[in-house]
Amino acid sequence: MTYPKVYVSDIKLNEFEILSGIEIDGVGIKINISKLEELKSTLKQFSVEKIFITQVADFKLIEALMDTLGKEITLQIQDTSLSINTLALIKKHFENIKIIAPVNVNFEDALDKATKLDKIVDCIFVCAQHKEKSKLIENWQKAAIINLKTQKPIILAGSLNADNIHQAIKIVKPFAVSVISGVKIDGNVSCDKLVNFLKNTKRMEA
Repeated sequence: MTYPKVYVSDIKLNEFEILSGIEIDGVGIKINISKLEELKSTLKQFSVEKIFITQVADFKLIEALMDTLGKEITLQIQDTSLSINTLALIKKHFENIKIIAPVNVNFEDALDKATKLDKIVDCIFVCAQHKEKSKLIENWQKAAIINLKTQKPIILAGSLNADNIHQAIKIVKPFAVSVISGVKIDGNVSCDKLVNFLKNTKRMEA
């Protein structure tokens, strides 16, 4: 059985030590332009994949990232309103970086947007967040359709935790899952919650 990769997102610099020794596949780090050198020093100690998260697609910011962290970085753009044309320009201008762009299944145009992104970006970040369990399952079903209709890998995110991750994986079959609040207590990563989450991503029973 193939299990999805597990990314822990919105990681703070002081939380990297907590993650050492826990078998995650990657981390998502929100960019702080004033702390790039500190970030570079911290990241040298960790071999997991690094995804750099930005709300806006600022060319100068991307250039600063590449100058400090290397030319072949992975950039996750959170702005769902960013046009397909702008993403295409970014991808053309920065040929060496991998671009992850978002789709929110709570929006009616999610599938249409995903099929357009599929031709441009390297990976699609599918947010399926919902407070109601029944609606969350419906959103996973929408995410599963996106996964079937697109060629690029998808990262499933939104309202995931140790109690529901197994069902989410069964329905969507994503390339990876990204978790934030589901493994945190009071805004900080909990080792126990993260270990339990990882355990349930690899359950083999039906």
